[in-house]
Amino acid sequence: MLAKYRYLFSNSIIIILLLALMKLLIHMFSTEYGYHRDELLYITISDNLSFGNLSMLPLAPAILAVIRSFAGSSLKAIHFFPAFCGAFVVLLTGLMTRELGGEKRAVALASLAAIIPMGYLGIDSLFTYDVIDKLFWVANLYILILILKRRELRLWLLFGLVGGLGVLNKISILFLCVAVFAAFCISPERKYIFNKWFWMGRVIVVVCLIPFLYWQHTHGWPIVSFAKYYAGSKTYQVSLLEFIWFQIFIMHPLTLPIWISGLYFSFFSSNGRQYRVIGWIYVILFVVFALLKAKFYFLIPVYPFLFASGAVLIDNYFRRRNWKLIPAIVFPVMIVAGIITAPVAMPLLPVETFTKVYGFLSGDAGIKQESHEISNLPQHFADRFGWQEMAMTIASVYADLPEDEKSKACILTGNYGEAGAVYFFGKKYGLPDPISGHGWHYYEGTKNNTSDVVISINISKEYLQARFDDVTQATVFQCRYCMPYENNQPVYVSREPNRSIEEILEEIKHFD
Repeated sequence: MLAKYRYLFSNSIIIILLLALMKLLIHMFSTEYGYHRDELLYITISDNLSFGNLSMLPLAPAILAVIRSFAGSSLKAIHFFPAFCGAFVVLLTGLMTRELGGEKRAVALASLAAIIPMGYLGIDSLFTYDVIDKLFWVANLYILILILKRRELRLWLLFGLVGGLGVLNKISILFLCVAVFAAFCISPERKYIFNKWFWMGRVIVVVCLIPFLYWQHTHGWPIVSFAKYYAGSKTYQVSLLEFIWFQIFIMHPLTLPIWISGLYFSFFSSNGRQYRVIGWIYVILFVVFALLKAKFYFLIPVYPFLFASGAVLIDNYFRRRNWKLIPAIVFPVMIVAGIITAPVAMPLLPVETFTKVYGFLSGDAGIKQESHEISNLPQHFADRFGWQEMAMTIASVYADLPEDEKSKACILTGNYGEAGAVYFFGKKYGLPDPISGHGWHYYEGTKNNTSDVVISINISKEYLQARFDDVTQATVFQCRYCMPYENNQPVYVSREPNRSIEEILEEIKHFD
């Protein structure tokens, strides 16, 4: 009986599990800078789950609601799940390597390559849609390897199920689904798409997408407005050379030879011929995302396959020449380089130490995600600062209101980060739930709000004066490390509105 499952105790499996555990521990024992603006949004939605508001897809907030019900809302509790997702990606990378014929050195090389990239360390240190999205992508690539290797076409149902869960989390996984179809069409493996299992898997994805599409249809397709702003104004307009550099940088320069070898394995190696379709998937997605000027991290879920295939190619090359470079030199160099670069991606150093040691990486630490002005911290760090202080500042203004005004006051914010801060941190100060014209909050804020007194932040004085007869600046919010557009924000108290809150939110609604 034990002999039947001896593969579970093989050296390669033990290596995979140990490296996945190491990845988990790196995140669980890191420091914490604070709640990210996106995490505050997900916390808010997790407390107010509703199929009546699908402006944000429900899977991630639902998972967060379960986590918080069992473990609370501390940063460590919230961050365990993304750390686990990151560790599972390392596990899947190692398993991919085994399926491609890799032995323990190749498995270790590929798994280590899935640990040190700054893109992975950064995403896996936050609870966001992106960390779950990355896991679903990698899981589907692993399933695709099994389909191509074992010719088990029923696995298309599992591919569809994972893709279906993926679209309940973030619709960007549709890029993968389309790229898979296109890659099979242009490869000799196109016979795979002419069977019922392939299309049944596609049906699962479409069925899971229907509620979101129906909601978008009944609410005027706000996703179209989001996409237009996202592509034209929000996202940094990256050039082709910058896009290529970002891929090298965020996946770590030391992994470049591995994933380039993975592309060679797919297109030119006889052992990789049956997996060439996955190489085409990478190429198709690279071209599409480069043309769309998408954010740098959209492509990173595809690299585990390239790490796995590249590690197999490199290890086989070294074995034929009886070279011992991988364990003797490559592993130590990768580990040391990973330790040096990790603080750029995730909170490992006190923020003052980070700014001193890595100050030369001013702006956005060598990469730009959005077109906003950047502070002396990269955006993925700056977005974790100032939120509790903002709530405290607004609470002090609320506390100074006359008692008869507190019961009819509301708090209006310019974006979801500020609204999330007021919602989460404001409870201890007795603040009313915030309203905003930004995305998900717009649909919640228009529900029977009859406030006559409005405390606002990140709303211009000129706009307020045109809609209220009495506008007074109460204070100014300041923070040292937050994004510049959140710093030095006046807080106004506005009274005697000349139009309803619903009309105001309609005017300032935005979905960027």
